[in-house]
Amino acid sequence: MSYLDSKKNPLNLILSNGAMTALTTFILIVGLVYQVSLRQIWNPTGLQFVVDELLHTVIPIYMLIYWFIYSKTTELKTKSVLNWLLYPLIYVVFIVSRGYISNYYPYPFLNVPEIGLERSLFNIGIILGASILMMILLIITGKFRKNLIKE
Repeated sequence: MSYLDSKKNPLNLILSNGAMTALTTFILIVGLVYQVSLRQIWNPTGLQFVVDELLHTVIPIYMLIYWFIYSKTTELKTKSVLNWLLYPLIYVVFIVSRGYISNYYPYPFLNVPEIGLERSLFNIGIILGASILMMILLIITGKFRKNLIKE
């Protein structure tokens, strides 16, 4: 038995099939937030436009297709959703803390001094709610897919 097969391997968290579902959700959320909230305030040109479209449009769609084809959905459980939310919660705390220290907020919907703490928390709640909904939809899709394709 190799170290990669061991339960003590810290990579097991990101190598699990559930992690692929979580990562797919996060990539889809990045694309969704960009399309809904950030596209109107950012107008890249040239190569930056190509990179921007790849990052926020093509990659999320590709990741969803990849997930649908290659993920093993037999171990997807709804109770995993709360564990998967740890990463975005840490990321939001980091962004808001860094913004507080540096007075730079990379996202206007998290800019506490400009829009207020209440509105920022509301926006965080919307994004986390959308993440939970998307994770549950992927789990349901995975279970449906499992019935169509024998893994």
